Amino acid sequence: MAAIRLQHASVQVPEELLDACCAFYERAIGMERIPNLAGRAWFRFGDGDHVHLLSGPGALDSMGHLALQVDDLEATLGRCRGTGAELWEADRIWGQARWFVRDPAGNLVELFAVPPPDPPR
Repeated sequence: MAAIRLQHASVQVPEELLDACCAFYERAIGMERIPNLAGRAWFRFGDGDHVHLLSGPGALDSMGHLALQVDDLEATLGRCRGTGAELWEADRIWGQARWFVRDPAGNLVELFAVPPPDPPR
């Protein structure tokens, strides 16, 4: 028996930044907010994957991150810039553009349109 997919990832968000983080994931990243069963807020995207916001300090000093494939990288980057978020371009380790941005709680998010290739078997 083996794991078959990553269904969700969770990030911590201080209570006072919850509304700003929800707006960021909904409006800038383009996720759908859905009813949550635990934590502070849940978002769904793609084929049913989730990001859950939990109470906590955020991760401003961490390089741990979510990596999200988006359908229109330039539009997503523009929406992120519109929130005042700082973006920086990462190395093109598989020959494609990828960018990093922090949500209002400092959680790091990697954005790209073309995913890395599957490793050879």
